[in-house]
Amino acid sequence: RDPSSCDFVFPSNTQGISRNHCKLQFNPQTQMFVLYDLGSSYGTFLGNGQKLTANVAEKLYAGDTFYLCDTNNRFAVTKE
Repeated sequence: RDPSSCDFVFPSNTQGISRNHCKLQFNPQTQMFVLYDLGSSYGTFLGNGQKLTANVAEKLYAGDTFYLCDTNNRFAVTKE
């Protein structure tokens, strides 16, 4: 939700989304994404419902999904 430090910003009234909720990076050499929960209040989850541990890297590949707080905030990672 913090436009000064985030590339993707939710409206300020979106419930369950922290100011700096998570970080997603892509490594072109490994063709892999890395997702981190940044200590969010309501959590970051893999598509299968597994909650990420704060500040622990989780590998994702093209086609994998994750969500923030609840499944209404679901994302799919792609290389396109």
